[in-house]
Amino acid sequence: MNIDRKINRNKLKKAQGNNKIKNNWRAYQISKYGIKEWCKIYNASSNIKDKGNKVTPKTAYNV
Repeated sequence: MNIDRKINRNKLKKAQGNNKIKNNWRAYQISKYGIKEWCKIYNASSNIKDKGNKVTPKTAYNV
């Protein structure tokens, strides 16, 4: 993610006081790729520190 975009996104998130942006972005990505493909992409990313806590289609919206 571009550093300027990341800074602006974090400012918006702080101003809202919640994670609506994160939740909306996740919902958009799931609708774009499909739930199973999104889970594969998310689990392969470096966002997960503990590989034992992989996302499944049932837990995708709880991340």
